[in-house]
Amino acid sequence: MKTYFAAAMLTSLLAVSACQHTPVHNLSRGTLASSIQLIDAPAGAVLSAEGLSATADEDGAARLVVADGWHDVKVTQGGAQIHSERIFVQDGSARVIDLQP
Repeated sequence: MKTYFAAAMLTSLLAVSACQHTPVHNLSRGTLASSIQLIDAPAGAVLSAEGLSATADEDGAARLVVADGWHDVKVTQGGAQIHSERIFVQDGSARVIDLQP
């Protein structure tokens, strides 16, 4: 019985050690930068997140390019906050804030 067990263990070890192929894992992430976009905002409204800011044009659009992760976003107009939201972006995603009434 001991001989059979030893032979089985040796065979298992040889089989495992003969497999010297290590699996390769490739992770590819998007190369585009993530962004937060504002649409339908009053002209001159300010979109801000993490120390960055952009002013809405006459069409009410603004865009911030941000790092991947969570961002506390605020939209102000004339110094008054008109919108706030916590947003997550990653791998080149674009989150859109639509302030259409």
